[in-house]
Amino acid sequence: MPDRTRRRRSPALILAATAAVLGAGAIVQADAVVLTGTLAYGDWTKDAPGVRRRLTPADMPPPYATRSAANGGRIVPRPSGAAPKVPPGFTVELFATGLSGPRLLRVAPNGDIFVAEMRAGSIRVFHAGASGQRANATIYAKGLDEPFGLAFYPPGPDPDYLYVGTVGAVLRFAYHSGDGAASGKPETIVPNLPDGGHSTRDVIFSPDGRKMYVSVGSLSNDQESASVDETRRADILQFNPDGGGERRFATGLRNPVQMAIHPLTGDLWTAVNERDGLGDDLPPDYVTRVREGAFYGWPWYYIGAYTGKQFPAAYRNDLFVALHGSWNRSRRTGYKVVRVPQHDGKPTGEYEDFLTGFVTPEGDVWARPVGVAVAPDGALLVSDDAGGTVWRITYTGAR
Repeated sequence: MPDRTRRRRSPALILAATAAVLGAGAIVQADAVVLTGTLAYGDWTKDAPGVRRRLTPADMPPPYATRSAANGGRIVPRPSGAAPKVPPGFTVELFATGLSGPRLLRVAPNGDIFVAEMRAGSIRVFHAGASGQRANATIYAKGLDEPFGLAFYPPGPDPDYLYVGTVGAVLRFAYHSGDGAASGKPETIVPNLPDGGHSTRDVIFSPDGRKMYVSVGSLSNDQESASVDETRRADILQFNPDGGGERRFATGLRNPVQMAIHPLTGDLWTAVNERDGLGDDLPPDYVTRVREGAFYGWPWYYIGAYTGKQFPAAYRNDLFVALHGSWNRSRRTGYKVVRVPQHDGKPTGEYEDFLTGFVTPEGDVWARPVGVAVAPDGALLVSDDAGGTVWRITYTGAR
């Protein structure tokens, strides 16, 4: 199997011989306490910035060890005084409010911040000020069919197009740096993406701009019926920038929601939603490096970043993943942003809570993180489609 780091649980690593054992399920590694085994699963009551976890395939329960839960979070208005929690030295503040289902965030080369408002069918652009705070916002395009993926082409400082992944097509708008609104109607580049089922269609280009990748999730949970047509689904598809040359780049990815290119290695990464209905903690969602031609298991089996310099050096080039929140677990999990540490461009096998606090002590949910992006000043932006907000995290501690 290709190497992978799971979105809620991480793969096995051999611990250093000097690791001190703190009883079953916890170790000390360097200056961090790492939760392992069953302790690593937890729920929202145990989430906190800096908590680090490591899980192996051996830690996963057998199918149906518990009943399949239906436990979607009840969305409530943000309680008075409630705010996300971040590690010491960081500051989190509201960047934008009043949005309609903000999902994926992408930053233009000039620093403008584009947000796909999937629920409203529109794309909004925040024109960045000198300090990284937004100067003003405009609607770039509207009337789109569940827009999600956003990509500028060609790569570099002066793109000519903004590509948009909608539920059934890939479109592109003519783009000039600083545009506040599209200058005309979009051109259809890929007209026939599979419709229905998982509706998020991300779009991203290879570093050299020669290939375009489009993520397409499955129609079914695990292809329960032979009548379900999963053709060109549960895949990352590859195209030429003009929409020609289609091929399957990687397969067996149930719902590869969002993609990113690693800034050091140029590797393609994706965050994947796995199947439901097997009981608590099974199977895990995951983040993985995507290898050309690789098969990632669905539906037959399961588990066998960022360049800004605003954060401290230890955080640079790590992955940050938004966990939207699970409905299929009796104890609520997700609803946070986690950090996946990297060493020389490779995952360490651990993940760490970074942004938490979106669930009340009673278990009600007031925000659901979706997209992450790095602002021109290196701040981390996080969209929340439940509250219609974007949060901005900066480092204000001593360096």
